[in-house]
Amino acid sequence: MFTGGVPQDPPTTDMSFGELGLSEPVVRSLTTFGFEHPTPIQHQVIPKAFAGLDIVGLADRAKHYPRELSGGQEQRVAIARAIVSDPSLLLCDEPTGDLDRETADEILKLMQILNREHGKTIVMVTHDAQAAEFANRTLHCDKGTLEAREVA
Repeated sequence: MFTGGVPQDPPTTDMSFGELGLSEPVVRSLTTFGFEHPTPIQHQVIPKAFAGLDIVGLADRAKHYPRELSGGQEQRVAIARAIVSDPSLLLCDEPTGDLDRETADEILKLMQILNREHGKTIVMVTHDAQAAEFANRTLHCDKGTLEAREVA
């Protein structure tokens, strides 16, 4: 099983998520490879990176630099990075923590689409009760004990 991670604050230089250097286009951060001399595997990965950006609605921003993106767009790049390898499970740590409500809701709707239309299982940790309302199932952690909560 492949997993993809979506951090609270999309990294700008953390190699574990693919380097997102300030002097490189966004699409390069999704491949973790350079473009100077493409290898056979790069010819397979680059289209997947563009497909990931298309799914999150950022195909038109692929050649932009991170400094040219909004916070919501950076979070969408983090989601695209997580789905490029087509994982069955996405682990999301406060994916909307630093976003305004409108942008947060857009990200949560995108995650619902990934779940419903692309078959992704999503485990999201959040302190945001409104974000939790987007879930099919919620668990509440109280003093180290998980309690199931019904979703209305």
